[in-house]
Amino acid sequence: AQAFAMSPMQKRIWLAQRLAAGSGHCIVQRVLRLRGPLDVARLARSLNALVCRHESLRTAFPAHGETQVVQRTAVLELPTTDLAGLGPDEHDAAVRRLALAEARRPFDLAHAPLLRARLIRLGDDEHVLLFAVHNIVCDGWSLGILFRELAAAYGTRAGDAIPVPAPPIQYADYTEWRRRRRDDDATARSIAYWRTRLAGVPRPLRRSDDVAPATDLDGARRIDYPDDSLADAVAGVSRRAHVTPFAVFLAAYLVLLRLRSGTEDLVVGTPVAGRQHLETRSVVGLFVDMVVIRGDLAGRPTFVELVRRMHATVTEAIDHQDVPFARLV
Repeated sequence: AQAFAMSPMQKRIWLAQRLAAGSGHCIVQRVLRLRGPLDVARLARSLNALVCRHESLRTAFPAHGETQVVQRTAVLELPTTDLAGLGPDEHDAAVRRLALAEARRPFDLAHAPLLRARLIRLGDDEHVLLFAVHNIVCDGWSLGILFRELAAAYGTRAGDAIPVPAPPIQYADYTEWRRRRRDDDATARSIAYWRTRLAGVPRPLRRSDDVAPATDLDGARRIDYPDDSLADAVAGVSRRAHVTPFAVFLAAYLVLLRLRSGTEDLVVGTPVAGRQHLETRSVVGLFVDMVVIRGDLAGRPTFVELVRRMHATVTEAIDHQDVPFARLV
């Protein structure tokens, strides 16, 4: 085994997990429905091929919270739950119960792999794969890598090899590189930028209907898809202002905060993939970070003017994202 320093984002996740000890927080889960004949043994070998290929999936985090330790080997089991005896109308509810239980079952960060899978058999040609991984070793981009490589490995005869090029580096290589350049000239310039950009930053917003801060870390996700007329309107503003739809939605969000708070100086955060370098595009690990966006609504700009202003602000912030959010705070 080899020990390496944790990245700043990993330290934040590790601390959050310690504060919520015994809970299933910080777990990323996906539910995959598999149709057609399934070779369970080959699927198990394919999952372990991922663990063998990516050091992050063989990484553990000792209790002192200073290092990550890459194990030479780790074995991923694939337990199976058979629901074929239930009626088709009972399958969905049973799968939801099992998925919720898996999502809430905590990982022990001191033991690798921080990945688990469970296969649910609904019939001879219908299965569900519950796939859970701790956020400290995997982000959303990484899930895309894992599922593409899992499909590629399963598509081979034995399922124990991944027939696509291996990543040029591992996540520990990236964290060591970030540690070495912590105080280089480029980072110093970015820190100087943020000191100027965030000088005199306003207090956190408070609304009259705010309640006490929540101590329960359970969250939820809501996805609303705009109708065609709204989507067309956003696209139209994007074209006129020569910006991406993100700048349009961000400007709209700031207008909402302005109306609710009465302030024109607003600071929000947005996640970024953190994979500016080509070498990181095929690496499984926690690269995602938070970038601070300071919105200026002074001078009563038109909405298109505000959109352009936010586009420029976002571009600058992205250019200086090499300062980790934890260090920025």
